[in-house]
Amino acid sequence: MRYCCVLLASFGALASAMPAPAVAFQLAEFTLRGSHRVPIAFQLRGRTARLATGRTRYKPPVYWGIGVAYISSGNIVRDRVRARFGGRGRINVKFKQAGKTVRRTPPRHCKGSPKTTRTGTFVGTIRFRSERGFTAVDVSRAHGKLRTVPHWDCGNRRPPPERGTASIDTSPAVLEAKGGRRGKRVYFRAAAARAPEEKGETLFSAGRVEVRPRMRIERYAFAYSFKDSTFVFDQPLNLARIEPPYPFHGSAAFKRGIAGPHWTGSLMVELLGAGPVRLADNDFSARLYRGQAEDSPGY
Repeated sequence: MRYCCVLLASFGALASAMPAPAVAFQLAEFTLRGSHRVPIAFQLRGRTARLATGRTRYKPPVYWGIGVAYISSGNIVRDRVRARFGGRGRINVKFKQAGKTVRRTPPRHCKGSPKTTRTGTFVGTIRFRSERGFTAVDVSRAHGKLRTVPHWDCGNRRPPPERGTASIDTSPAVLEAKGGRRGKRVYFRAAAARAPEEKGETLFSAGRVEVRPRMRIERYAFAYSFKDSTFVFDQPLNLARIEPPYPFHGSAAFKRGIAGPHWTGSLMVELLGAGPVRLADNDFSARLYRGQAEDSPGY
């Protein structure tokens, strides 16, 4: 279960089969080191801007991380990159190329213009301040890349769908819970690719999605535990107990009853900019299953 954790998540591939303009989108990206030596990553893909920050640590037997991403709108016009993240951040820079342009031609069975990548410096205003003083940056230059990604017409040929990662096999034991109120939805997940009597790793993840005017905030936390006692479950998957390591606190229990599943306990998680957030109470719904999520009962 060892992933390479990144601050910028992929926005996904273009899936339209309809005719598209010569240039599908432009992409600008750079990474900075903010105060307290915390990395800050910025990406603007088309008109979707994402600014993310976080931290990971490995202290045997646990690998954990916390982070937050601010998602808003922006634009790229004639190498000018602009984006705003409410009162948290502002990007208004001009890209100045340094070096040659790298071109990637489409595969032989595809038609379209080459994808281009230019490396250089973004010059202008780069400001960001996270909640609770986690990190901040106020600089006028950042080294990064500006890409032009055209539409490639590959006919009926499509790349094979991703089969997921090798960290979880096709039938992991998974416990999921969700709750919170509208505008601040909370989720929790524990996954262990092992039988109850076997040894193995468990991945715990949790987060909160906040919807605000003109911006969405995604806060997350995760922990890989190499101790079997952190996620204990029975073979019929009627009972389970969770006691994950930091940044989680407390524990929770799942019980499948006649009236439905029960999910209770003191389980909480530390989320950047939000502090402790509860992950188990009567307002949460939960499910415990083995296999794929689409094969399990809804909740």
